[in-house]
Amino acid sequence: MSYKFKPYSCLKANDKTRLWFDNRPLFAFGCNIMIVIGARGIGKTFSFKRYCMNRFFDKGYMFAWLRDSDIARRQLSSNNGAKFFDDVGKMQLHTDKFVGKIDGETIRLNGKTAGYLMPSNTFQNYKGNDFDSINTIVYDEFIAERGTSYRGSRSWEIINMLYTIARNKKDIKIILLANALERGDELLQTFGLNIKDDSKGIYVDRSKGIACYYCDNSPSFEEERRNSVMGKAIKGTQFEDNLFHNNFGDDTLQYYGKRPPYCKLHIILCDKISSVRLYDAPDGYIYACNDFNPNTQANMRYTTDFGAVDSHRALLSKYARDTLVQAFSNNQVRFDSANTKNAFVRIISSLRKK
Repeated sequence: MSYKFKPYSCLKANDKTRLWFDNRPLFAFGCNIMIVIGARGIGKTFSFKRYCMNRFFDKGYMFAWLRDSDIARRQLSSNNGAKFFDDVGKMQLHTDKFVGKIDGETIRLNGKTAGYLMPSNTFQNYKGNDFDSINTIVYDEFIAERGTSYRGSRSWEIINMLYTIARNKKDIKIILLANALERGDELLQTFGLNIKDDSKGIYVDRSKGIACYYCDNSPSFEEERRNSVMGKAIKGTQFEDNLFHNNFGDDTLQYYGKRPPYCKLHIILCDKISSVRLYDAPDGYIYACNDFNPNTQANMRYTTDFGAVDSHRALLSKYARDTLVQAFSNNQVRFDSANTKNAFVRIISSLRKK
């Protein structure tokens, strides 16, 4: 099965002024894993924070709130969780009183343990823990900011953390939130999700139980952003399209192109997540394409990571790796998709560990 795209606007037919994100359409698809990619400040985090708290007040269902690092966790939990609870006054919570506090990693609502705030990069520390009481997992900002240094596989850590908590549960909700920073993000690639052409709407694969909502913005929201202090400052710059219109910020069309005829397969780059076929072309460019059959041509498969070397993957020489890095830097590599570009960059950037 593959993802089916359903065009959907966050605007209701009779409401042209609504500013904020509405999570209700996403639940209608009945998927356990829900992904939301939307503009900053549209209310993604607010919406699901309210959802988790009301589920606890109504039914006692507990939740896990995940961030990528312990630094991010400590920032949210400092001062008894003041930053985490700073927008509670705007929520319609199903309780007559509200007292919120974060004590270490424990989230307490009205004096009761309601959930846990945890980092994914230390998932090893949680193996063996009992998370049977957790009914909802929210991972906030799962797509890293561009320029963020990250050692190892980010998706490996996220998947391991999600599995550590979810285990074999069949009724748990997993919610992944992000800004539109990287169309070829590693986790989106792991889920086989390829968002194309800035098509706003909902991508659904029922066989995987995944629904992804790539949000548009209301005209009122964009107008409010444009008239802000920073909105006026970045008007007409490369940042406007991403920050205001929720278009992915990693797209440069010059990187993409269809492989021409008479190309010759050069090598296949691999890591533990995916593989990319590199073709030499008569026009002088290298064309990088999705590896449509990863179980063939073992003699042409190379990796840049000692840890990924096996009987089907040899170690790429430093000279060959540096040549590919130079070709990419000189804009001499063309990709068939953002996912392929992301995989190529990840593989050639891997550390050569012994």
